[in-house]
This record gives sequence, C-alpha cells and structure tokens, in this order.
Amino acid sequence: AIGIGLHFGLTEAQIKTGVESYNPENNRSQWISKPRNKILLDAYNANPSSMEATLKSFKDLDSEAAKTVILGDMFELGETAVAEHQAVADLAHSLNFDRVFLVGANFYAVNAHDEQIKCSEYEDLVVALQQKDVEGHLLLIKGSRGMALERILDIL
Repeated sequence: AIGIGLHFGLTEAQIKTGVESYNPENNRSQWISKPRNKILLDAYNANPSSMEATLKSFKDLDSEAAKTVILGDMFELGETAVAEHQAVADLAHSLNFDRVFLVGANFYAVNAHDEQIKCSEYEDLVVALQQKDVEGHLLLIKGSRGMALERILDIL
C-alpha cells in the first residue's frame, strides 16, 4: 500500500491516514460491534497457517472480556484434512479460550477437548450458541468461505 501510494504521489501523511482508516467490510479480519459483543469476523478463507496465526493473534489481544472462538471447517485439504483440523482444535485448546465452537463435518470428526463444543453443521451452531451465554464476549469467527459463518452475526 505504501509503495502504491508513493507511486501515485501521495505524501507519507496521506498514506498513513489511509492505511490507519482502512476498515475491511469483506469478511476478512473485519471488526464488528454488536450490542452484546465485539466480533472479529474472518470468514472469507481458512487454511491451517491462517487458523494458527489468527488464533494466536486473537489470544494476544488485550481485553478483559471473555474470549470465544467459532471455527468452521477448512476446505480443500485433501488427505491431510483430519490431521489439520485436529491440530487446530489442539491449538485452540492450548490457548485456553473461554469457549470454543467447532463447526462442520471435519471439525465434528476431531477428538475435541472438554471445553470445545462440536457442531456438525451450521444449524447445530445456532442451537449451541442459544444454549451457551456468550454475551459480553470478544468473539472470533473464522472458517472457509463455504461455511458462510457470517450468517451467525444475526444472533450474536
């Protein structure tokens, strides 16, 4: 972004203002404030390395609020799908989030940890979220585009 700005003759101050004011609205690392929660929506793409980076970054956010993660299946992993979903579930467990929801057929097949709630499909997630109190939580929603996890925003 800086290089492109300089190429088109913008000043460093203009570039800085532009970068600082950018707020994505495309389901990619998008912050959303709802009356009950603050949500980091990253539901455009997911792969093992992006899951790891996002989970670690989310854990490091400075917040007094409880942290809940909603993770949807990663697609197009082929024969590594089982191992990669298990690795993400294990990482989420090791980061000690307050609540972890695992959504989709691949996550439903993992050996979940005690605090993790497995949902085989989206409708199960809706029910689980209605049964578990996440009001006032800082939430991360991350999954592959095909999971369309942004649908859950309406009930959060």
